[in-house]
Amino acid sequence: MDKKMNVSNLLEIRKKLWTNETLALFTKNKNNGWEGVASFWTNGQDRIGVYEGAGDGSDDKDMSFEEFLENYDYELKEEL
Repeated sequence: MDKKMNVSNLLEIRKKLWTNETLALFTKNKNNGWEGVASFWTNGQDRIGVYEGAGDGSDDKDMSFEEFLENYDYELKEEL
């Protein structure tokens, strides 16, 4: 799958998350195996925040969609 198609997929996921509060975007870091969740910025920019690692937020990251796609596997699913 090419990058453009992946970005399109993220845009579709963003729409679903904004209309369904029971869904969450779960992530797995390709480099270190950490699992977390992601959240899209709400100011209109195509950026995403990933919350993983230390509970104090020191490992959290904000990045472009392209950076996210290069470094994370992800799955949209119901939050338990």
